[in-house]
Parts: sequence; C-alpha cells; structure tokens
Amino acid sequence: MKRALHTILTAAALLAFIGCTGTPAIIFDTDLGNDNDDAMALDMLHKYVDAGKIELLAVMCSKNTDASATLVDIFDTWYGHPEIPIGKVVDGADIVNPYEYEERICNLTIGGGRPMFSPTAGSPDEYEEATALYRKTLASQRNKSVTIVCVGYLTNLARLLESGPDEYSRLSGVDLVRKKVKEISLMGGDFSEGHGPEFNINCDIPSAKKVFELCPVPVVISPFHLGLKALYPCSSILGDFDWGVSHPMVETYVRYSPMPYDKCTFDLTSVLYAVEPEYFTVGERGTVTVNDDSSVDFTPSEDGLCRILSVDEVQQKVMIDRLVEIITTRPACIPDPKETLAPTSFTHLMETAPKDSIDAWYACSSRIDPEEALAHGAEIRKAKKLICFDLDATLCPHRLPVPEANKAVLDTICKLYDVVMVGAGNAPRIHRQMDGYPLDVVGNYGMEEYRMLDGQFTIVKQLRFPADTARFTATCQMLREKHGYTEYSGAPLEFHASGMVTFGLLGTTPDPQAKLVFDPDRAKRRAFYPEVVSLFPDHNVFIGGSTSFDFVLKMFNKYDATLKYALSRGYSKEEVLFVGDDFDDGGGDSHIRLGGIDYVHITDYNELPQKLAFLYRQD
Repeated sequence: MKRALHTILTAAALLAFIGCTGTPAIIFDTDLGNDNDDAMALDMLHKYVDAGKIELLAVMCSKNTDASATLVDIFDTWYGHPEIPIGKVVDGADIVNPYEYEERICNLTIGGGRPMFSPTAGSPDEYEEATALYRKTLASQRNKSVTIVCVGYLTNLARLLESGPDEYSRLSGVDLVRKKVKEISLMGGDFSEGHGPEFNINCDIPSAKKVFELCPVPVVISPFHLGLKALYPCSSILGDFDWGVSHPMVETYVRYSPMPYDKCTFDLTSVLYAVEPEYFTVGERGTVTVNDDSSVDFTPSEDGLCRILSVDEVQQKVMIDRLVEIITTRPACIPDPKETLAPTSFTHLMETAPKDSIDAWYACSSRIDPEEALAHGAEIRKAKKLICFDLDATLCPHRLPVPEANKAVLDTICKLYDVVMVGAGNAPRIHRQMDGYPLDVVGNYGMEEYRMLDGQFTIVKQLRFPADTARFTATCQMLREKHGYTEYSGAPLEFHASGMVTFGLLGTTPDPQAKLVFDPDRAKRRAFYPEVVSLFPDHNVFIGGSTSFDFVLKMFNKYDATLKYALSRGYSKEEVLFVGDDFDDGGGDSHIRLGGIDYVHITDYNELPQKLAFLYRQD
C-alpha cells in the first residue's frame, strides 16, 4: 500500500514538475484585421508550435467581424494546425477602421477563381463564443500553467473576468483566471512622456478599465512606444519568402499599406516576451489606471500586478534580429522549395538529362507554330490559363512603347487569361515602358516581382545578390581589349541593385541609332559568347538587348521565374504559354525552350496580332 502511495505521489510530483517546466501553454487574443502586426504575431506563434516551444491552446478574436475569425482559421489551416479552437466575440465593440483587411485576404483568389487560402470551418457559425471558449480552455489546464497573450481589444478578457460559474467550472471568472493563468502578456497603452490615447485601449475603454481593475494575475505590458520604435525591415518581406507559394502573412503585409515600408512590432513584442522574455527589461511593479480618453497612468506599487517592458538600443537590435529569424523560418507545412521546385527547375532538368542525349535535349522545342495553332486552336485555348510575355522585340521595339495594335491584342488576351510580364529588365522600368499597363511583372529573370494590388503597382519580391564588382570590371575590361570594344559611352558596366550585371559593348548610354545598327543579328556577340560563359561559370549569361550581355546567378532564368510565379498562382507547367522572341541558345528566353514550356516565337513584333490570333479567335 505504501509502495502504491509512493508511486502515486511520485507521479503527482512529476506532473507538477512538468507543469512548471514543460511546454508553455498560450491563449492568443487578437483583433486580426485591423493592423498587420497581428498577422505577424500569429505567424510567430505557429513557428513556435512547429518548434515545440509552445502549445497554442486557442485563438480568440476581439474584432467584431466574422471575417476576423475566418482569417484566423485560414492562418491555422495554412500552417497545418487546423485543430486549434477559435473563439469569436459576439456583440463586441464596433469601430470604423479604413485600414481593415480581413475580408480582402479571405476573398483572395488564384488561377480560375479558386481561393488562394481556405479555412477549415465551413461557416463562421462553427466558431465558439469567446468567453465560453476561454472558460472551457482554462478549466482543462493545469493550475498556473497558461499565459494569455492579448494584442487586441480587451473585450474578451473583461467578459472572462466578469463571467460566472458554468458547465465548465464552478469558479467565477476572476477565480478561474487566478487559478489557471500564470501571466498575461498584453500589448496596449501609451506610457511615454506626453502619452495619450492608444488603439487597443481606445476601442473598448470600459473593458480596458475592468481588466485592470479585476485582473488577479501579473500583467506584463508591451507599450505603444516600444513597438513604435522597433521596426521589422521590409527588406525581409521582399527577400526572405521566395518559397514558390502564396503566404497569408506576406499577402497581408504587402496589401496592408503601400510598399515598401518597415513595420512597427507592437504585437510581435508581446508574443516574444511570452516565450522568450530574456530579450526585454521588465520594469517595476505597479498599477495601471485607464482614463476616460483611453490614456493610461502607471503608479509604482510594491503589491501592484502590472509591469512595463522596455528595451535599450542594443536590446532593440538583438530583438529585431530574433524576430526576423523567427518569422523567416520556413513553416513545417511548407516543403523545402529546393525539393518542391526541383522536379521542375532548370538545374534539375540539366542534371537528370541522359548523358548520351544532351545534344538532342538541347535541340528540344515546345514551340507552337502557326500551322499547329490553326489546327489545334480550341484545344490550346482550353489547356492554357496563364500567358507570359516578354516585352522588347516581342510586344514592341527595344525600350519603346507598345504599339496600339499590340496593346489591343493584350487588352483582349487579358480578358480571357491570366497574364504576366516576365522580363530581363527591372520591373519598374518594364511597367513604365508599358505606360503603366495593369499587369504583374517579374523582372531581372526572377529576382524581382511587382504585382497590381488594389490598382497599385506594388513591389512584393526583391532579392539581392550583390555582384563582385571588381571581378566583373577586370574581366569585362579584358574582353573589351581582346575583342576591340574599348570605346563606349557612359559606364562600362551596369550593376543592378538585384545583383544582375549588364555588360554593354557600347557602354551604358550609347547613341540610340548606333545601338540599333550595332548587332541586329547578334553575330558579333555570338562570336565570343562561349568565351564569356566560360569566364563566369557561376552565372547564366544571356545575349541581351541590342548591344549587351546580361549576367545573373545560375538559379535565375525565365524558366524558373515563370514556373515559380505559375505555381504560386495555382497553375501547372502545362497551363502556361510563353510569348517571346529570343529562344536561341544564349537568348533571354532560351531556358523556356530548353525547359519545355510551350511557347510562341515572335520574330517581328508587328506580327504579334497574327501570331496570337488563335488565342482569342474561334473561327
């Protein structure tokens, strides 16, 4: 009997130990849909779940819209955690917010009008009422084991504290929180000098007052001015998510405010403190009073339950680096892009081609010729969903506007298919040359992407791989001297911000007429193209423009850029058609041919209406 009792006591002690040192249990309370830092904070929580650092017990929505809870569901589902319960506020505070985005993100579509993201629930009616879910969740947890991270209105917390006994617990809300909650990590309030109203407090002032009056457990506050000064770098959003998939957090970021912008980390700091408090300085104890105008006052007190977070300049830099590290971690639900894109990537095609058929493979073609288009036009129209265009010499003369006849063709095709520009030049330049035509543009062979979002041409990807300027300068000067191109106008090389390099044999600012007559059949550049390729084995080398060579790192080319764009929009390789002019070896469009994407070869931009008529004429 003593032995059995000893076993029971040992097990109880073990459970108590686990309760103190095990995986933190978190309830997240958010107003997702007002500001995009909520989306970034939710992203962090899912990364912590993937890493085994937390258990996300539930997510509560304090924003009084069904779309807010649906968007939480979309996030949970996308990250591979659809089982996490969602609570929504009922008859909560209504505010007018011109920046709200939840419905727009919920309604995004990809190829064929399919949803870009989908929730698990079939209807918002399936989400539980927040107060009931709070009580049910807390009642099932170990004592003093739950951390509540509240980054939205305080409506749900106030209702929890004011709740009475129910089917889940005989305790009042205050006693249930006292028993089960270890701490509340709360984003809210402006405690800086000359402080005033703050959004989370202001949206439901009565609830904020009740929380600070009734809360029986420690509240650690990440104040407005902390997140205001600590900015998440936009360069990370533009450069760290090239995974070939649509990402709900990234979509929220790029659609929330005109890009590019660095983002205040208000809500992110509360999540980081709840899991990794070592990044902060925690202030003295005290009490918080909420005033009628939503301003707040902090009064030091030894028995007070509130403390305020702060960081100095060194801590802030370390904290931002950690936030970037967390948010740019590829979630467990997304396979390694090297694995998912490998079956379609150009490098994979090259590596897996039979050794004895390389020459034959290089001669491969998926060209759609005029006869085939006439004979199988209906079949092609049915199969193709995404039309990708090159610009110069395809739609228009080099660096000149698109002729009206070709613009009319583009107008018609855009009504029937999804369309994107895939170019060698930088995306803004392509957009300007097209006089602001409303199309997505993939530039610099896939290092840049701009999209038309809400009628605005918006940067969404900007990869940076700085070139070795000394190496390029010395090697290209050697080539100039060897092949007789020592006279040039402007600079000898153009180093693009992306890392792409353009080696113009006539320089960066040649006479336009001289450019046109310099090398129309590319014979001059083809004569020493193999030599240029051999000198830059880590780069793809393209005979670009009318006088130049373009250099980009091996992983960038129009084939991979086209496929990555297509896959992220829900299209397969077979649903893509590329329209270009430069498919010969060394040409900017050559990888399209070698990779086996169906294409139409435009030899004269004036023939474009005739060559593409099969896409829209059904006679």
